[in-house]
Amino acid sequence: MTTDGMCKGENVIADGGAVEIRQVPACILALTSVKGGMDVARETAQFRLRRYVSGDNRSGITLNAQRPVLQQKEAPELWQIAVRLCLTGDISTAPVPRDDNVRIVGQQSATWAVISKSGRPTEWSVAWAEMAICDALARTHWFAMGSPIVCIHPPRFVLPLTGRFEVAVPVVLQSAEDPCRLVPTLGNRRADRPGLPVH
Repeated sequence: MTTDGMCKGENVIADGGAVEIRQVPACILALTSVKGGMDVARETAQFRLRRYVSGDNRSGITLNAQRPVLQQKEAPELWQIAVRLCLTGDISTAPVPRDDNVRIVGQQSATWAVISKSGRPTEWSVAWAEMAICDALARTHWFAMGSPIVCIHPPRFVLPLTGRFEVAVPVVLQSAEDPCRLVPTLGNRRADRPGLPVH
């Protein structure tokens, strides 16, 4: 999906080498659910979401959306795919989709453990990334509390999705006294890429 500009991004609040803990701001998402394999579902979803942000909405407004494209498994062969909209205000400011398959939802701020991987995302590579995150968290006071979200940063123009992707898992801090070996950063810092809003 082609997107422009950067909206509010996430801040890295703790760093554990390959795994970062990021604070994700509240956001507004354009989201769709698609049946099928991981790649095919994402292609279908990107087509729907691209039409919505390109002006196929009841207001006829072209919108800016922020990378990454977010993909999360709902059930076997069923995926939710979303993009973050660069909108100010609440969910009522988002144009209503013409396509009933596209929904506009609000996402509260959240905390995520994130790992970056090379290659194309597959169910197998996502499962291994989730295991690596859980292994890193096992030696800390951070606790995983949700299913993984694949965060894909497509190029400016739609090309085969190769290169790198991220896997994010929602987390909570069990003890405020000691975030442990995931070392808190000084004054926080912006992540290298835009935020990771997920449903």
